[in-house]
Amino acid sequence: MLKLLLRIAMAVAGLAFLADAGLPFTTQALHVDGHSTTTSRISGNTGPTCDTAYHLKFTDGGLDSCSVGYATYSRLNDGDAVTVKSSRLLKSCVSIERAGETVHTERYWKIAHIALGILLVVIALGWIKTEEGTWSWH
Repeated sequence: MLKLLLRIAMAVAGLAFLADAGLPFTTQALHVDGHSTTTSRISGNTGPTCDTAYHLKFTDGGLDSCSVGYATYSRLNDGDAVTVKSSRLLKSCVSIERAGETVHTERYWKIAHIALGILLVVIALGWIKTEEGTWSWH
């Protein structure tokens, strides 16, 4: 029973990713309300390193925040009026513009959503199975 529920959840998640990639963007006029960072420590072969994620917070719309790179994080100031394009279903930030100039764009988000959606649906249908850490087609 648990396996069936897990497969249904994967199918629903996969279909959500596919639908999100297929639906048109939503465009919102927003204002930057704040900046935040999250730093995480990562253990690697060459020793521990840190990774910092940069987030912009917005007001005046349905989208609360976006994860961006450092260049976008440092270019936009609190109070800046921006136009944000995002996906409709999962609210993924696709691009941010300020005064007609694109300051942030996610180039491969659609390909990633489609690939992940297909993978989840295929696993849910049982066409790919994992057995003892290996993947196999059935």
